[in-house]
Amino acid sequence: MSRLPVPGSDDGVWGQLLNDFILHSHDEAGTLKAASVGNTQLQNGAVDGNKIASNAVAAAHVADNALPQAKIQNLLTDLASKATIIAADGSVVPLKLLAQSNNTVIAVPQSAVPPAAPTGLAASVHLAFVGLTWSAVTDATSYNVYRGGSLIKNVTTPSYVDNTIQTNQTYQYYVTALNQYGMISQSSNTVSAFIDPALNASPTIASITVWPADPRPGQDTYIHVNARDIDNQQLAITLGITVGTLTPTGDPSTWIWRP
Repeated sequence: MSRLPVPGSDDGVWGQLLNDFILHSHDEAGTLKAASVGNTQLQNGAVDGNKIASNAVAAAHVADNALPQAKIQNLLTDLASKATIIAADGSVVPLKLLAQSNNTVIAVPQSAVPPAAPTGLAASVHLAFVGLTWSAVTDATSYNVYRGGSLIKNVTTPSYVDNTIQTNQTYQYYVTALNQYGMISQSSNTVSAFIDPALNASPTIASITVWPADPRPGQDTYIHVNARDIDNQQLAITLGITVGTLTPTGDPSTWIWRP
């Protein structure tokens, strides 16, 4: 680890230690690296808006994920109070720096607040998909949908259909809301969805249509059968007859019957 020389104990290696230490913030030509910010800049100067804000909003990874978010936020608040933050258009605007729950930092107007947490999250469980709905949030421009604690989709409407599921599995879902600045709300309630193999039930006949309605001997009659499963998907079903012949058509749910 680089360090400054210790007087009286680093004879002969002062130059090497100093060079190693300085190279952490300077390039080999002796100029300050682009990522370095000096104390004078923090006290009196300006932090480049292109590094902190783009249209007053920009994200940067929090340097040390081991720090509690509250401590990180205190450091950012202190930084914002000592620096002049310049927006991307060059204007000096009163901004604040916020540590987000997803380990990012954003610069937003002082008056901005995160949206409220989504409410009313509910799941409609089917064999092939899980439908999620929740109440719209005022000032929210999009929503993050999480499954098992991992982000699976960002959507702009208060609903989502997850069709990447497997039977005999249980899934946990929750959502968060985002506003125009990218500020993230608290999480919604969590819902559980068990994909029960028993949902794969046999279809039931919904309707049988015969045309013409009064079949006559020697005349072709079309028979169309609709069947639906528990997910309300329309399916074909096989017909059995005791009189005449059945000829299939291009539609698997339609036959030609000849008495």
